[in-house]
Amino acid sequence: MSILPENTNHRTYKRVHCADGYHVSIQARYGSYCAPRPGGDAYGMGGASDDYAGPFYKVELGFPSAHDALLNEWCENPDDPTDTVYGYVPVGVVRELIEKHGGMVKGECPPLFGDQPVKAENYSIEGGAK
Repeated sequence: MSILPENTNHRTYKRVHCADGYHVSIQARYGSYCAPRPGGDAYGMGGASDDYAGPFYKVELGFPSAHDALLNEWCENPDDPTDTVYGYVPVGVVRELIEKHGGMVKGECPPLFGDQPVKAENYSIEGGAK
């Protein structure tokens, strides 16, 4: 039995792995620090219906394999940057992070606002958008 309300977006996306070995969880769903936020507007970032599944303009990153200064502004626990979450990270920063680490080679990313979805097939192993 789920503790989430019925008809909520509670999908968990697979961890994103980059070409250089860096990996991070990227989530946007009911209960995540994302915008628009399914289930309401608790933080003034824009609310959406409980079952909203995207696209998102800010997402939650979590538990990266290594510290990356690009994310410092959003770090919930700067004393332990690989064992914490990063709330409301703008999708432009997410794309920059993925490209910085050679591009996405495996995993899933929530639907993001922008020109091109972040999917492994949209990135080359050498890095950058195709």
